[in-house]
Amino acid sequence: MKYLLLTLLLASAATSSSAQQAPASSSPTLAATHADSVEVIHKAFRDSRRFARFGTLAEGLASGSQISILASGQLHDAPVRQTLCITGSVIYSGFLAAFLVRWVRFSKHQEVQAIRRFELHQPQSLYVQRRLATYALPKRKP
Repeated sequence: MKYLLLTLLLASAATSSSAQQAPASSSPTLAATHADSVEVIHKAFRDSRRFARFGTLAEGLASGSQISILASGQLHDAPVRQTLCITGSVIYSGFLAAFLVRWVRFSKHQEVQAIRRFELHQPQSLYVQRRLATYALPKRKP
């Protein structure tokens, strides 16, 4: 209850302080160009591919090490460790599959398709929209 009250107080203070601010300077607002938008799409896809490659490598190594420990037969006398190793390998394999899906979703082919959809003024896929929402357009000098 006290957290709800604190949150409401902070929200009302933030809205009242933002309402009292002076209007922005009369500098012209710069609109994003076509090249800026394409650059944001390119950057989002490139960053996602890099993250997916790193995650695939890390999870592949982790999953492979767990599976190699299981395959070596060193844990037959320790059932608790064997269970933990099996659980770990299943979890790592799940993460590996998620990174592989991300790698495919943000492939260069999908990037070309997203740029083509942008140029044809068609809606992007939901996962692309969510990814692009985290990127801001680059600031342009007046």
